[in-house]
Amino acid sequence: MMMMMSHNHQTMMNHEDIKERLHVMRRQEDSQYYCSDYFKYALSTRNNIGNSSPIDPVCRAKMTQWCYQVIDFIQFSRETVSIAMDYLDRFICSGCPRAEQVKNCRKEYQLASMTALFMAIKINEPIMIDMVMLTELSKGIYTKEDFAKMETDMLSGLNWRVSGPTPQSFVAHLLALIQYQQQQQQQQQYDPNSCTTKNRESFSPSELQK
Repeated sequence: MMMMMSHNHQTMMNHEDIKERLHVMRRQEDSQYYCSDYFKYALSTRNNIGNSSPIDPVCRAKMTQWCYQVIDFIQFSRETVSIAMDYLDRFICSGCPRAEQVKNCRKEYQLASMTALFMAIKINEPIMIDMVMLTELSKGIYTKEDFAKMETDMLSGLNWRVSGPTPQSFVAHLLALIQYQQQQQQQQQYDPNSCTTKNRESFSPSELQK
């Protein structure tokens, strides 16, 4: 499961735990879960061979919006869309033959985007949607077999790495770190022991007798 961190989990972790998890997540982003800008390749391909089909940022924006609409309708976590797009982006950067097809065909890209959302829901949500629902959402353009084959190809291209960090997980850990630091500052501002010591230094028994 991707790194989703609940509020309760945040409060249980101390300062060093949160910092260590942030370091681990950064290392993951720079290694196993690295993703390059594949749109540069798609643009160069279109310019070199006159191919009008390669994907562009507009394609990604439209599919992201569509994923949010689906997630909002079935009332799942919006972070699931970030996870789905992470699957999609890293798969396209994998360099496997199917990823190259997706990169150069918008119909394949749409299929991969929908499959990525299906995978993210299946792995991270309590309820799984059926592939029949995907075929209905595609208005019959893709079959269950299309989605099943794309899921297999995507998992292979990802080397089954489906539990990396998301932008929301970074934000959650950073907010937890800030909250922890604020709590520590508040505790230092009001320390009963320091107040007791100060009172003892300020008053003497002789003053109490006056």
